[in-house]
Amino acid sequence: MAKEILVQETLTGITGDYYNELLCIAMAVQQKGIEWLATRVRERPLRKYAERYPPDMYEWEITLQNQGVIRELDNLVDGVNRVAPQQGFTGQQLLDLVNQAQNLIYGHTSFPKTIQELRSKHGTKL
Repeated sequence: MAKEILVQETLTGITGDYYNELLCIAMAVQQKGIEWLATRVRERPLRKYAERYPPDMYEWEITLQNQGVIRELDNLVDGVNRVAPQQGFTGQQLLDLVNQAQNLIYGHTSFPKTIQELRSKHGTKL
């Protein structure tokens, strides 16, 4: 039986919970360091949208309105999964990807845009 997915109101029809999942990864990196992400991605890659919300388990559908956004989000996740394990991947690159995801889902960016902004708010190992 399909679960009803709580869709946070977005212009794209994508649930804001997917952004929350990506944001949690970024916040974990803030606390644990970028090396943590490399290890995490090697052991358990970040999930694409349909992997996180399988249509047979959740009541949602790919529509003309959201299929392009889902494809772009999947490309971002693929990029993180491919690049994060490589030496030289930075916290700033991750923040840039999280900002891109937020833009795709919500149509705006409010997450810190730079490592310095993140450090000034919270302190970090990035």
